[in-house]
Amino acid sequence: TSTTPGSTTTTTTTTTTTTITTTSTTPGTLVVELPWELVSGSCAVDSAGCITSPNYDPISAAVYPAHSECAFDVKHPSAMEVEDFNVENFYDFLIVNNEAFSGSLTPHGKVPATASKIQWVADYSVEMTGFKICPRPLGPCDQV
Repeated sequence: TSTTPGSTTTTTTTTTTTTITTTSTTPGTLVVELPWELVSGSCAVDSAGCITSPNYDPISAAVYPAHSECAFDVKHPSAMEVEDFNVENFYDFLIVNNEAFSGSLTPHGKVPATASKIQWVADYSVEMTGFKICPRPLGPCDQV
């Protein structure tokens, strides 16, 4: 700013505006990808990632239907913790890594290969209560 007698005073003010964008994240629930995803059939996957046969309900002892089939995509490695496995021997199968399980032969401890499928297939007769299998973190002895 300068002033001379009989002259005009000119004042220049420069203002700089800075815009700051702040993004805040509200603490919430941790999003965890479940290891097994149902892709076909009437089986189920619960919020803990446990997979069950159709109609599985240990309280009512409901049975899975004849001719039932399901498939699960394996998203990442996790060992299988068998909580219940009551399926007809030699005729109804849970297939993991191309190995069929039925009767008293269970997939407990198996680690389904990533990008493979877990499949359930029941024949036309003798329906039973089915299965519930939960994921368990891999330990040092688990083979992937």
